[in-house]
Parts: sequence; structure tokens; C-alpha cells
Amino acid sequence: MSIEHQIQYESTIMKVKAVGTCDHLGQLKEYVLAMHKTAQSAGMARALVNERELRYHLSTTDSFESGKLVAEMARRGHKIAVVCNSEGKADVKFWETVVVNRGTLVKLFNDTESAEEWIRQEKCSYNRLNELQESLENDAGKPGFQKDMKDE
Repeated sequence: MSIEHQIQYESTIMKVKAVGTCDHLGQLKEYVLAMHKTAQSAGMARALVNERELRYHLSTTDSFESGKLVAEMARRGHKIAVVCNSEGKADVKFWETVVVNRGTLVKLFNDTESAEEWIRQEKCSYNRLNELQESLENDAGKPGFQKDMKDE
């Protein structure tokens, strides 16, 4: 099965609902390119992407490559809110980190209401790197967490 998606516009926000299964990077590239072309032609800088009914079966390398692709296509100042299911949460968080590390304003959500609230915020700045750093610092004190460097 492939990825099927519907696009609607609400004011300055492009809303995407995607369903299906993504088994390889080629399918994902087609999906991302279609969204990009639509957003570009409509002049949309904000996207709310509902992927709760989309299942990914991708390798870590494919997740990395798709994150790079999204970051390359998004312009500075664009915001992307992605509502995802809990399946494969670690892979999705990795994808988010890849995109954010390349300067794109993207954030994952478990529910549509929180995603809507974030995407509608007028200010288009989001410092995900600080949030990720705080998360790492919190995890550092937990059992089973291994530091790469010894404390001096």
C-alpha cells in the first residue's frame, strides 16, 4: 500500500491528512515532494500534517534521508506540526532531530489540538535544540544512561 493524502487550506495553514503504509524511501519522497509543491504553489508557510493513520516501515538510514529532504525543502520561517501515532516513537523522534538540526521549525505531537495551538502561534521561532538539551540532561541522571565522556 502507498501513502494517500488529502490537503485542505485554512487561512494561512495547509492541513494534510495522510493514511496508508510507507515501506520505502521512494514512497516517502513522492509524498514529501507533493506536499512541498502544493505548499509552494499556494504560498503556505505553515503545515499541520496528521499522520496518525500512516504507518512507516523504514530503516534508520531512510528516516535520516527523509529528514534531510524535508529540511532542504522547508524555508526559514516555515513551521511544520506533525501529529503522529505512538508506533515507532523512537524513529520519529530521530527524524524530528534530523530536521531540527538543519534549522527547520518542526515539532511532533500526539494530539491534533496541541499541534493546532503550536502552528497558530504568530511567532515563528522555536528553539527545539534547547528542549532536546534539557531532555538529555534529565536523562543523564537516570539509571542505564551512559555518558560518552568521563567527568573531569
